[in-house]
Amino acid sequence: MMGAEALRIRAAFDAAGIPNLNLKGSALAVLAYGSLAIKHAWDIDTLVPPECVGRAVRVLHELGYERRSPPSDLSEAQFLVWTQFAHEAIFRNAKYSIAVELHWRLTDNMALEIAPGFSDAGQWVEVGGPGRKLRTLSDEQLFSYLCLHGTHHAWGRLKWLADVAAWLGQKTPDQILNLYRCAQRVGAQRAAEQALVLCRELFGFELPNALSDGIGQDRISRWLVSVALDTITGPETEMEGSLKIALSQFLLASNLRQAWWTFETRLIGWTDFMRLRLPRPFFFLYPVIRLPSWVWRRVWRAGARRA
Repeated sequence: MMGAEALRIRAAFDAAGIPNLNLKGSALAVLAYGSLAIKHAWDIDTLVPPECVGRAVRVLHELGYERRSPPSDLSEAQFLVWTQFAHEAIFRNAKYSIAVELHWRLTDNMALEIAPGFSDAGQWVEVGGPGRKLRTLSDEQLFSYLCLHGTHHAWGRLKWLADVAAWLGQKTPDQILNLYRCAQRVGAQRAAEQALVLCRELFGFELPNALSDGIGQDRISRWLVSVALDTITGPETEMEGSLKIALSQFLLASNLRQAWWTFETRLIGWTDFMRLRLPRPFFFLYPVIRLPSWVWRRVWRAGARRA
């Protein structure tokens, strides 16, 4: 059902002249497991160019989807600000109980230089018989993206890591080494190291000889792996908003520019953005209320747990 809906969305975007890529989901299921029947997913992730977001939203509405995050009653000006800082919006089709995450960037961090493969750089994946294909990222882009996505949440869902391990399990040592070096070039080295070390520690994944003794040895890498293991085994409610996860996102940066963008995107609390519909001239207040709002939510959660 998810695969069929992903194909329907791809066809509608194609008909509207909107370049699009399927992220994770059905395309990754086939690449990693050779089947749609193994990998679980609750949504369909679709990437479009930033300049096509407005048209993509209209197409999704025509397909029966309504925006849920940010809320549908968000003003056009506020949604425009959302697209400048965030990288996705969530839509839901009540008839099919399917969600779509519409992406216009791969990450919030605009210092990461992963160029989406809308051109011939991407790859087609057959997901339901001859001619039924989805386009996704090239292997090099896909590896960096999957690592960055997982590390952003400290791999809070083990299935994300299992998908990476299953997909890499079909690669030769030289191919894995090449994927790692490509991740280095786009500034995703720490994310790739964390993913590979976790695959080794949790699934017994054999790393190429050129990597096995050289990654995950420094103090920062060991701490990042420790944070991920704590998150994987901890309560799901603590996956978002954790101070350790927030700190790990800064430590994943490979240069000052990436660290600055991480800082800038965290200045705006999206929970505050959605709760407090401030007029455009007062958007500068969101960073001001970020810390007290975060402290209040932590205190409230602690009180709720004790109750």
